[in-house]
Amino acid sequence: MNATNTLDAASDADHDTFTARQEYWAATDPANSNSIPGAPSYTNMTDAAQGVLRMLALAPTATSNRVFLGQTITPSTSVGGPGAEYTNYVAAMATVHGCWPALLCVQYEAYGPGVAAATMNPFALAYATNGGLVIVHFGPHNPWTGNFSGDTNGLRDLKQLVVPGTSAYTNWMTELDAVAAGITQLRDVGAPVLLKALHEQNGAWFWWGRRPRADYIALWRQMHDYFTVTKGLTNLLWVFQGSDGVHDAVPADYYYPGDDVVDVAAQDMYSDTWVYPWSFDAVFRNYPKPHAFSEAGPNAGSLGQWDGSWDTRIITTNLHARYPRCSFFCAWSTFNNGTQTRHLALMDNQNVAALLADPWIATREAVNWKNFAPLKLRSAMNGSQLQLDWQGGALLRSEDLVNWAALTNPAQPFVEDTATHNNGFFRVQRTY
Repeated sequence: MNATNTLDAASDADHDTFTARQEYWAATDPANSNSIPGAPSYTNMTDAAQGVLRMLALAPTATSNRVFLGQTITPSTSVGGPGAEYTNYVAAMATVHGCWPALLCVQYEAYGPGVAAATMNPFALAYATNGGLVIVHFGPHNPWTGNFSGDTNGLRDLKQLVVPGTSAYTNWMTELDAVAAGITQLRDVGAPVLLKALHEQNGAWFWWGRRPRADYIALWRQMHDYFTVTKGLTNLLWVFQGSDGVHDAVPADYYYPGDDVVDVAAQDMYSDTWVYPWSFDAVFRNYPKPHAFSEAGPNAGSLGQWDGSWDTRIITTNLHARYPRCSFFCAWSTFNNGTQTRHLALMDNQNVAALLADPWIATREAVNWKNFAPLKLRSAMNGSQLQLDWQGGALLRSEDLVNWAALTNPAQPFVEDTATHNNGFFRVQRTY
């Protein structure tokens, strides 16, 4: 069977409701009914999170709106603080180009002690309220020294972090608790969260990097169990993120911890050209997971185009030519390291209008996680005013219970005067 052949593409040999073409792009097995696009890494994932995961898995089968664009903001004050970053790199995209990033990534690690969830969550909650997807970036502090994630001093025996009895274990669990508290706020409004933590582990610049493979995997699996089981964070999508820049030394997937604890198989893409002598598309086809560039921009090395001259059309050129399975990419934020301002945010670089005009690029206007939430329709009367609150799909109206039409961009809640519309019927319908 050839899934790229027109006749074979429509077949469903394993009768799991997914065509061979869909399974080809999702990197799942079309002959195995247990291998399905968007299979969650744990059993009780929320409907909304499962819907987003399935959407990412099947995105490469679409002819348009197939690669979701994201932008990161951080708690750094080097370019004005998270409010300034949001205004200049997120809201400015809507002001200038008429569309919002599909994903907002918020950095939880603080540049001092502790976790910055309280600082970053107002942005995340507001974005989720408007249907946008939220990524939480978590690079934990060194649990032996208490310093930032790039401090590679101290014992760094990762085995100490999965067994109680050391101060490092206590520090590690305290930080996990703080992160969980922040994500709980997002869970409680129903919002799915893509969590990328302990990232770039094939590099040596973080305390968890280049450690024994089995120890890293044990730490990841402990974190996955603690958040999803102990803390009940069933809104999480787990993003494994390797580094692109050192793939030739230690492969970006070397520390992959297992299909049962990963939902998205991702990597950095920091390159002026987005071209490498190896195929990341082929590397990540080994895993039945959506593929993504969960952190991206021009080259992070000394030769990077950090002056704002980078041509963002390089992204779409290479998505089409080299990375057709990429379901989303998320640009890092602009920052100043004390000697240089590094312009990594999309809005700080060139030809963003052309990037957004590419039919493959999906913005917030093309995604609404609330469409995947459980179907609900609630009504209330205030005099002659009918008020409707709904979730899980489009709000449809009919006057005869036969012919139904979706309302165009209805306000939430939707209000109708029954004095002038006294024979209307309403329902909610899935849109996927």
